[in-house]
Amino acid sequence: KTGEVQQLLEKKADVNAKDNYQFTPLHYAAKNGHGEVVRLLAAKKAALNSGDHYLCTPLHHAAVKGYREIAAMLMDAGADLNARDKNGQSPAELAYEEGHLTLANALNPLTAAIKRGDLEHLKTIIDADPRQLNAADWTGRTPLHHAYHFEQKAIVDYLITTGAKTNIKDKHGNMPDHYSTPKKKKRTGVNQLDAAFAAEIDNIVYEMLPKYFYVNIGLVYEGEVVFTRSYGNNAVNKDYVYASVSKFVTAIIVMQLVVEGKIENLDDNIWKYSPRYKNCMPEKYADSPLTIKHLLSFKSGVPHNNEPTWKNGKLNLKFKPGTDTLYTTPGFGILGHVIEGAAGMSFDQAVKTYIGKPVGVSSFWAEKVFKAPGARVHSSIYDMARFVAGVINFEYFSSDIFYNSFLRDHSKGIGWPCRNLDTPDIMLGVSGSNGYPHAHLVFKPKKKLGVVLLARTKDRHSFELNQLGSQLLAVLESQGKK
Repeated sequence: KTGEVQQLLEKKADVNAKDNYQFTPLHYAAKNGHGEVVRLLAAKKAALNSGDHYLCTPLHHAAVKGYREIAAMLMDAGADLNARDKNGQSPAELAYEEGHLTLANALNPLTAAIKRGDLEHLKTIIDADPRQLNAADWTGRTPLHHAYHFEQKAIVDYLITTGAKTNIKDKHGNMPDHYSTPKKKKRTGVNQLDAAFAAEIDNIVYEMLPKYFYVNIGLVYEGEVVFTRSYGNNAVNKDYVYASVSKFVTAIIVMQLVVEGKIENLDDNIWKYSPRYKNCMPEKYADSPLTIKHLLSFKSGVPHNNEPTWKNGKLNLKFKPGTDTLYTTPGFGILGHVIEGAAGMSFDQAVKTYIGKPVGVSSFWAEKVFKAPGARVHSSIYDMARFVAGVINFEYFSSDIFYNSFLRDHSKGIGWPCRNLDTPDIMLGVSGSNGYPHAHLVFKPKKKLGVVLLARTKDRHSFELNQLGSQLLAVLESQGKK
């Protein structure tokens, strides 16, 4: 490829030619990882800071992909580290969002120097540009915020002595000393763990924290909530939205209504409990049932959020119920209507009655979205952990009912996925996100262990948060073996 580019340049091809997406050759080379082409184009004076249709420079594209060598070439050639895309984000911010922390630090030399405790390098940066002393990054944090966060006392002292402002607030309203160790401790909730065990949990979460604005966790050990903590910039006792975790909550309510006899059978048609759906079936499926079990097991054919739920006054089903599987959030909104009809109360009241009350917590409530209930549940991190403990301890219904609720292929329960169903190592997990925040529950009912996570993040980091949940669950399990 380098040879072909060289030949084109020798024929006087325009090094900064743009296509319909406003991409230059340097954009494509940086985006696709062609380091030698980047080097060649930079040497030919290609425009380093040209923006594409999203105002992304070649350095933005290298940052998104995590191409450290290419980013270094562009920086050495003079690329602007502070260039902003259409969303106002710099290359460093995009690198952080994608989890390329080493590259993100390289794109922000000042923060990197603080993190590694390199006071001399920090002095060099600030001496060269005194404005950096109080410069705020994309989170609104100044060097002093970062120095407190990384517990670099010598750097804290230097910055304050040099004139760093101590009252600048970041985007979450926190001044620098909010991140000092004593104030971090004030954001701790329940802690029944010994110091060494708690420190191990802290270390695991702090390793991941740079990817997030905050991470809140709740841990269940031997069936009890033993630890809740907020890492980052948020209160541990605040109510949060748990998005698709509500599917698990909805399923638990349905199971209790079955136990009470208010729902006679999961194979009942939904219009038995919610008459508004009596004539909801499209003509081609007019004689087909649409059951509660279809909705719980994602076999209803109701489309997800990217398509309309209704079409010409009928449900816009993607297939005949029971013949295929399709993840759907609006389908659980419909279940909310079924619950309201069966329980004789609003879905919000059902959440309070059937989820909060049995385990003695009060922060659970539900909001109505998609013109239907059952889509989002709010709760504090402690109360959500107490809910998980209630499921583990079978406070909502018997263990027989719980284990008989799984599908025959053992791929999932009604409303949640599981693994290792027929072993003591059975593990269940459920996640939810509306972009901000992302929630994840994972637990092993037979071992009475559970983890609740909530982080202000973008969906692109959901996989890492799920990994963190599994990692913390493994730590809890190892503690029980000591």
